[in-house]
Amino acid sequence: MAKRYHDWYKLQKDYQGWQNINPDMVVTEILQPLNLKINFDYCHYGLKDMLNTYQCVNNENPDFYIITDIELSKKPLSELFSLYRDCYNKSCVGIYIAALSYYLESDIVVPPINDAYSKTISEVFKKNLDFATRIEEYSTVIDYPIAVANSNGSMKEGANYIFVHPNIKYFLWK
Repeated sequence: MAKRYHDWYKLQKDYQGWQNINPDMVVTEILQPLNLKINFDYCHYGLKDMLNTYQCVNNENPDFYIITDIELSKKPLSELFSLYRDCYNKSCVGIYIAALSYYLESDIVVPPINDAYSKTISEVFKKNLDFATRIEEYSTVIDYPIAVANSNGSMKEGANYIFVHPNIKYFLWK
């Protein structure tokens, strides 16, 4: 049986009624004035298309990496953090990362955290991203998504199992 191809990006835009995915607009607004040479090897196509005016580079020392491919979220956390560190070290300015909390697979032993899921995710990421000089978090992780559905009944960004754009988002700057 052949695997079906889903255009999750288009599905989300259609479902939410958006022309552009709002988190991608935020990234574009932050990066646009910086005029960076960006590596898009791990970037989802929607954001790459939005930033197509930038010089795309695939060399070892780009200014910036964008790491948002939703499939990367299926990798064990140790591999994900290793990729982030590697790209950060190769960059001149920093990286933007985004992961989908729904897919995360922890192979890292973490001391018990008795807090809500959103706080646990934030603590695990901050601890494992401590190699960065400056961290800016833009994540949206909702602990009880059904309880906080929009008034029209649709799910909000950060509802792990319905929102298909990565909802864990960080800029890591040098």
